[in-house]
Amino acid sequence: MKQRKDPDELGAKGMRTRTRLIRAAQRVFERRGFLGTTLAEVTEEAGVASGTLYTYFTNREELLAALIEDAYAQSVVPAHSRPVDEGEPVERIRAGNLEYVRAFRANRGLNKILEEARHYDERIEANRLRRGEAFFRRNAETIRAMQADGRVPGSVDPDFTARSLGLMVSRHCYHVYVNPGDPQYDSEEGAERFAEQLTLLWLRALGLKEEDS
Repeated sequence: MKQRKDPDELGAKGMRTRTRLIRAAQRVFERRGFLGTTLAEVTEEAGVASGTLYTYFTNREELLAALIEDAYAQSVVPAHSRPVDEGEPVERIRAGNLEYVRAFRANRGLNKILEEARHYDERIEANRLRRGEAFFRRNAETIRAMQADGRVPGSVDPDFTARSLGLMVSRHCYHVYVNPGDPQYDSEEGAERFAEQLTLLWLRALGLKEEDS
């Protein structure tokens, strides 16, 4: 078996081939499911020789991990969000929810794959939880900042509330965009309405009003 190449050491051609394999894997995963996909199907979809895949990946799990990293790099990661002390609190919450909904909607196929794969591979589940905790911590920082300026009562537990609201948003997105799905929120206008409803739930949970912005 060929020794797998480190992505950081790939040239332009190698990166194009690696990306081609990742995109092919996503299409096959979405059609066949994570467990139903073979590496041979991925190479056939990508139009490359079977040995080429092993230059970049050793198994389905590595392909899925690369797919997840690529999706997060292009959509929602904490570094893309506003600093917790920038802008008005209601607008920060509104913008964050809309960004999350748009990313989940754009990556609904990947989120379906993750839901299946996390029950199979504990590393995938651990990575999912780690990313979730990063968002929960950021949301907790936002709540603490609003407590510091007197907008949110001190009786609100920032960590518990951030985790509860974050889980509410993520599971509701899964319900709307993956299973069972709700077509009324499928368009961009629908996604904006959906995100606004999530924002209203956030505000009520924190004791905020829209005019607090």
